[in-house]
Amino acid sequence: MLNLGVRRIRRSRRDERGLALSLMALVLVAMLGVAGLVVDLGSWQVEASRVQQAADAAALAGVVLLPDGDAAAIARAREVAAANGFDDTDADVDVVVTPLPNESIEVTVTKREVPQYLTQAVRGDDPPTITRRATAQYIQPVPLGSPRNFLGTNGLNAAYAGLPGTNAVENFYLAISGVCTRREFGDRIATRAMNNSSVGNGCTVGANNTKANPEYDSRGYLFGVTVPETNGGAPVGIQMYDAPMCPAAREPARNVEFSLEAGTVIPYQVTVRRLDNLDPYLGTVESSRTFTGSSTNLTGVCRAGSVDDGECSPLLGDRLRQCWVTLATVSDAGDYTIQVNPVAVNTPTNHNLFSLRATRNGTFTPCTSDSAVGNAGNPATPAYDASCPQVFATEHVPVAARGTGTPVFFLADIDSQHNNKTMQVTLYDAAEGASQIELLAPDGQPADFTWEVLCSDGSQADGGGNCPDPDELGPSGGRSSGATPVDFIDVAGSGDRTFPQNTQSGKYSDRLLRLTVKLPANIDTAYGGNTWWKIRYTGGPGGFTGDRTTWSVQLLGDPVRLIPNN
Repeated sequence: MLNLGVRRIRRSRRDERGLALSLMALVLVAMLGVAGLVVDLGSWQVEASRVQQAADAAALAGVVLLPDGDAAAIARAREVAAANGFDDTDADVDVVVTPLPNESIEVTVTKREVPQYLTQAVRGDDPPTITRRATAQYIQPVPLGSPRNFLGTNGLNAAYAGLPGTNAVENFYLAISGVCTRREFGDRIATRAMNNSSVGNGCTVGANNTKANPEYDSRGYLFGVTVPETNGGAPVGIQMYDAPMCPAAREPARNVEFSLEAGTVIPYQVTVRRLDNLDPYLGTVESSRTFTGSSTNLTGVCRAGSVDDGECSPLLGDRLRQCWVTLATVSDAGDYTIQVNPVAVNTPTNHNLFSLRATRNGTFTPCTSDSAVGNAGNPATPAYDASCPQVFATEHVPVAARGTGTPVFFLADIDSQHNNKTMQVTLYDAAEGASQIELLAPDGQPADFTWEVLCSDGSQADGGGNCPDPDELGPSGGRSSGATPVDFIDVAGSGDRTFPQNTQSGKYSDRLLRLTVKLPANIDTAYGGNTWWKIRYTGGPGGFTGDRTTWSVQLLGDPVRLIPNN
């Protein structure tokens, strides 16, 4: 009996061992399946990351070629995707490149037949497909000079638009010099020569020691107009004040304002384009005119006549001066450009002062597109209007500064897409007639900056303070502030002339003065939602006497960015 019981116990244990082996086999199969899934999921995740990186790189590379046309941008994006392992010519790869509005491009990369290693028994013969998408945008130059529907009007709005005592005074006119005007008079890029001789025409490079302006740009200056979606299709008139440059004496009421214009007539072109190409000079032309300053040509008449600060009448020979001429009328929402460039002549020239504005439904009412302006440190501004067109400068603001006491000027709109970047403000031929310059941050407070005086070609001097041109003299105020930031720069007094044949000897006459500011990591938080930087002049002992100058702003950092996909 005992032996029988022992045998039954042993048989039971052998049966349990068989069951355990079976269970262990099942567990091992499950564990292998899980392990296989983990391995394959990890592999797919790595592949998805590679696909996303290829899409990101392709979008960033393609967007910078949009100025050369969509085809060039698409080809470059596909080329970079292929360099990152995803060639559109492969049977299992698709690279779709789509140009979008607002200077953007979208790249979608699809990889089919992604390898599976240990999950085929579970999934079957059905390898996965991975698709990732990236969108890149080219960051346009920041708006300069104005958040409003007018630019460079000085006191026109207060004096002639029924707005006396309001905040519509800008304290400057726009100004452009003729090709043969001396660069030292304040125009950084439209003048052809520097170190001009006082003999002959003074514009032929090489004659009488006249030098070429290394920053001369025959395209002149570029301004922008933004028509918001909220405009609702209303006609927007793009207008220019005092379009022709006239050598004759002005009417007494305006003669003081336009005293800079004495001299030879400057013929120049004004072209309005749609910004439907990333290269602003290749956009669709809306209108193009040449203002000759002729007394017989209705495109630019200089004959004497009564003051007319309203709409110009092209049928009357005295109505294209000191009045508003409509350059183009548009209604589609979007961005437009206004190119103003002098026609090349080889006779001495001076400056032309002008203004720009945008009307709506045939009426001009000053407004602003920036709901955040209006702090105590800001110049006051007209009422906010969501449908207000914005008129501004891009890259450079050519200025004939006016104002009294401590005039303040809008400079640049720097929003959160520029968080943590470095801003460089370059003031050419700055602040003659003033004692100091300040940069006001968007909260109205003076900002700290470092400053340096560049060489005439825009380069930095070497360690000894020498420039590439051996004839260029160093500035009396020194080359830089050093590493210690300051909150103003002293511009009072006289100094050494930049070149021997210059006629002006202000402390920074004919100098490129660059102010460098480190922007906050969070611009919105730092400035309470305000984005507009300003310049403030403090007048000298005799008060501010005016200045012809050129302001420029550059943001250091990548000009392209990835933006979230919809």
